[in-house]
Amino acid sequence: MVIKNAKYLDFSEEKIKEGDIEITDGRISQIGKGLRDENVVDANGLYLMYGMIEPHTFLGIAEDGVGFREFDLDETSSIITPYMLPSYAIHPQDPAIKESLSWGITTACVMPGFANIIAGAGSIIKTYGDSIGELLIKEPACLKVNLTREIMSYHSEDKINTKMYAYALLRRKLEEARNYMKRPEKKRDSSKQDLKLLLKVLKKEIPLLIHVHRREDIERAIMLKEEFRFLLILSGCEEAHLIPELIKKYEIPCILGPLMRAGKDPETKNTTFRTCKILKDYGIKFALSHAQSENPVKILRFLAMLAHKAGLSKWEALKSIASTGYEIFGLSDMGNIEEGKIANIVAFDGDPMDFRAKAVWTMIEGEIVIRGEI
Repeated sequence: MVIKNAKYLDFSEEKIKEGDIEITDGRISQIGKGLRDENVVDANGLYLMYGMIEPHTFLGIAEDGVGFREFDLDETSSIITPYMLPSYAIHPQDPAIKESLSWGITTACVMPGFANIIAGAGSIIKTYGDSIGELLIKEPACLKVNLTREIMSYHSEDKINTKMYAYALLRRKLEEARNYMKRPEKKRDSSKQDLKLLLKVLKKEIPLLIHVHRREDIERAIMLKEEFRFLLILSGCEEAHLIPELIKKYEIPCILGPLMRAGKDPETKNTTFRTCKILKDYGIKFALSHAQSENPVKILRFLAMLAHKAGLSKWEALKSIASTGYEIFGLSDMGNIEEGKIANIVAFDGDPMDFRAKAVWTMIEGEIVIRGEI
């Protein structure tokens, strides 16, 4: 396949370029002028951008249109659930998955909700496929931890009333995993399935994603990272703009969001889109999240527009919903329209940063799989 007359966004050079894009076996094989193929897609008048990524979502487990009681989001039977895998709950026919695809979101990291201190794995999926096997790209992509006051609301019967206790439980589990890892292979208890993903974290095979709101919890998360020497991703980060020096010192990537929220509580009262510009000025890597099911999936691109309005450059705003999210999760073969990358591309009928622009078609692995927005 060749996409002719392409006007495409190159995030690496922050330029809009023109040329033909050749796609072979689902990847971008060549970009140039005068390329030919029997299968031609004319992109004249369109703007092509790499497919967006939603880095912290509940697609498929907080299914759209079924009501909260049908959600597979929050497991309340235990406060420590490091063995949970979203692939065992994702519903591929969730309307929000197809809607995401139609608006240009081609990849997402699905995670459990906010009811557990150690919640379970994050799973990278593509937004096109009829089965779990077709959707799933990488599992586990991370291990999610919650260190917000939301935990207490789910587990009041367990008498978890303070963050002190929540941190104590997390540290105890990390220490158990560290001690287990020190044992000779022959003396390890193979039935310890609850330590399996924690061991991957301590071996730096996957990052620990810690969901926090306040600056002091950001600091505590970094202290844990230094003590146990794991790879860290911060999520939520509503007060990251109050402590950027520390985040930069330890080079911690952040997933911001939802930055558009109503009914702020004491932990999220300092939420602001200005955080994006501040983190950029400090050289901190970050991606934006719409946090479905709290917000509609279609607003991800509009979050970038609001970040731009708050001072972030147009290119940095676009990268925060596309290329940077792929970088944070180590998906090196995705994230930009360049040779060698998987051909996940969305075509807009105008500048993607113009709110009037619409997604005309979305391509997954070199195949146009949907036309128009839902």
